Amino acid sequence: MADAQLAELLERIKRQQPIAIGLDLYRDLPVEPGHKTLLKVFETTPNLIGVHKVIASADSSAVAAPSILKQHDQVGANDLIIDADGKIRRAPISLHDQKSGESVFSFGFTLAAFYLQQKGVPVGLTPDNLVKAGTVVFPAFSRNDGGYVGADAGGYQTMLNYRGKCSAFKRSQ
Repeated sequence: MADAQLAELLERIKRQQPIAIGLDLYRDLPVEPGHKTLLKVFETTPNLIGVHKVIASADSSAVAAPSILKQHDQVGANDLIIDADGKIRRAPISLHDQKSGESVFSFGFTLAAFYLQQKGVPVGLTPDNLVKAGTVVFPAFSRNDGGYVGADAGGYQTMLNYRGKCSAFKRSQ
């Protein structure tokens, strides 16, 4: 998708006056035509949260965030933690950026925190450095939690609690 099309789409979304807009699309390089227009949309959309890939792996590289969104602290990492069997059972709340050495909040958490704060729900840390949203405290995953033994517990992870009947989720056999 050209930057001009993405800019037009984001402008249409902005007209609906959403509390937050999540853009889970890598946009570290220009896709002409319309790059300058897209940069202007990024600059003028304070409720837009973009993504970047923090963790490089054997099959993928790190991907930078759009610089304007990064400057305004409007990005989150969209890396996932995939278990050896290919399942996703843990969600990162924050990750360690290998390049900068900084802790980076995940895309999902950044977007949810922005939304909650706009609704008057405080998001922050407890005295023992656990993440808290309103009265909910997100327990930090430890390397031997649940059925895990010696798992990578880097960053700040929490166990997922999928809700709903099994039939509500797509499954592969």
